[in-house]
Amino acid sequence: MAANGVASIGECMLELSGQAGPNWRMGFAGDTFNMLWALHALSGERPATYVSAFGDDPFSQGQIAFFAENGIGIGQSPVIPGARP
Repeated sequence: MAANGVASIGECMLELSGQAGPNWRMGFAGDTFNMLWALHALSGERPATYVSAFGDDPFSQGQIAFFAENGIGIGQSPVIPGARP
């Protein structure tokens, strides 16, 4: 049986780095996410799914949006009302 895509299970970290003044830059990282990102870059035509649990807060929603913008889905991962990263 041929594989149709790749999935990674884990938790993706929010990375906050200081910028000039009071501003912060937010990024996403972590071993399971970085591995999925690299595999997806090598084989972009195959689906990539990040399996985790997400909150409904702005940080989690930003994470889900970032994934989608870069071709990474969350499959059936739950979005838990009131939860935060």
